[in-house]
Amino acid sequence: MPKADVDFGYPVSWLWFSLSSVLATFLHHLADLLMPPPLLVVKDANGFLSASILYTVTRLEIADTLHDCSSGKSSAELAEASGCKCADTLQRILRAAETAGYFHQDVQTGLWTNSPKSSVLRKDHPNSMNALVRHWKEDCAPAMLRMYDGVRDDALPFSLAREGGQGDIWAHFEENPAQEQQFASAMDGLDSMSRRAHVADFSWGQYKRVIDYGGSHGPLLRGILETHSQVQGILFDRSPVIKNAEAEWTSKHAHVKDRVAFVPGDFFKRESIPTFQDGDAIVLRYILHDWSDDLTREILKNVRLAIGNSKASLLLLETCLQPHDPMPDRFLLDVLMHIIQHGKERYRADWETLLNETGFRLEFVNDTRSLNRIIVAKPM
Repeated sequence: MPKADVDFGYPVSWLWFSLSSVLATFLHHLADLLMPPPLLVVKDANGFLSASILYTVTRLEIADTLHDCSSGKSSAELAEASGCKCADTLQRILRAAETAGYFHQDVQTGLWTNSPKSSVLRKDHPNSMNALVRHWKEDCAPAMLRMYDGVRDDALPFSLAREGGQGDIWAHFEENPAQEQQFASAMDGLDSMSRRAHVADFSWGQYKRVIDYGGSHGPLLRGILETHSQVQGILFDRSPVIKNAEAEWTSKHAHVKDRVAFVPGDFFKRESIPTFQDGDAIVLRYILHDWSDDLTREILKNVRLAIGNSKASLLLLETCLQPHDPMPDRFLLDVLMHIIQHGKERYRADWETLLNETGFRLEFVNDTRSLNRIIVAKPM
């Protein structure tokens, strides 16, 4: 029988979270000091090869196949199960993946088993990164290859990579609904690593109602409602997303569904946005980093109009960059957001400016044990 999965989404203590971030950064810099710069460049330039190996084993569902067999499988058995015509080539790919911590091959039997790292490539793992790996390769990688052209010509790399040279990632998803569903699964996988921290590290119980604004299938809202029985919720997103979300809540989360209103709409269309009330928390999580400053202002102005004179709060879950940030991945995310849709990660001063320009006042920034911080603002 397969082993029970370890759910890596439970936040560690604040002390360990802080120490691990500092220690990881220190060890990264130490490794850089120990290797000559030419070898470091070779290692960095090889990143595309590592990503391609990871995508290949993910798409072949090697981790899923191994999970169904506790004793392990040979390269030939894995090749047969995954439809590969050459077991030797698969063996070499798995051997390369093993050097990065994916999978484990017994030196005596030659049988492959999952490692903790490869286990999260399975589709059914509670912290599955399967869809994320596929999303980055299938939807984002073509745009990454056009980064040079984009920065040289001040053009959107994602558009340059599309046939006809037009449209951003949202246009791509409209044309390819299966890819949008995969993107939603990718975000659910990332969310599984931060949702509990977002719920635990902030006082959600102070609000009467939480509006998950552009909240996809509402995993954060669900966590808040499960933790705070007095809180009501609204899940607001585009119509096809809301349709799928309501069906999911009906089948899987009926115990809290009666406290949620499912509202389809568009945050660029003021008439489709619900009216907010005293005691509301309007939560935009992973939303505004998708958009340029001009479009972010438009989104925030529409929220401000919907708040009116009510005493509602605006909460932004964003990276909120810091100089010499202990999590350098935040800066990589900033580049990714620019490549696919002219989005950006922002510093606190950037957020203060945008909020002041759209009728809000930044009150404070709440740290969480995750990649994101919670920016709390009030209407002026």
